[in-house]
Amino acid sequence: QSDYEKAIKVAKEDKEKEAKALRQEQIEAEKAIEAAKEAAKKAELVLNEAKSDAEQAMNKLAQIEAAIKNEFMKKTEAAPQIEAHDAKRDAKIKAAEHAKSAAEEEAKKA
Repeated sequence: QSDYEKAIKVAKEDKEKEAKALRQEQIEAEKAIEAAKEAAKKAELVLNEAKSDAEQAMNKLAQIEAAIKNEFMKKTEAAPQIEAHDAKRDAKIKAAEHAKSAAEEEAKKA
């Protein structure tokens, strides 16, 4: 073979090696892209789950807040009734004490 033919053969082999290397790089790049897509899907699932958990926590917090407000309103509404009941009880006690004192005074006079 002539030097010219050898040079062409070497150049052809170099080009084939370069083409093979480029194909391998393309395959690796495609694998990396697929892996990135999968990671993005998993991240989106985790994000959606976290969002759902946060929404549930906010709903629970709203329920607790509503229950606290409800209890406060019940106690606020009941306070005058409780005060009136206590006042009646105190008046009955004072009346009984007064009656007792009056009876003791009558007993002393008798």
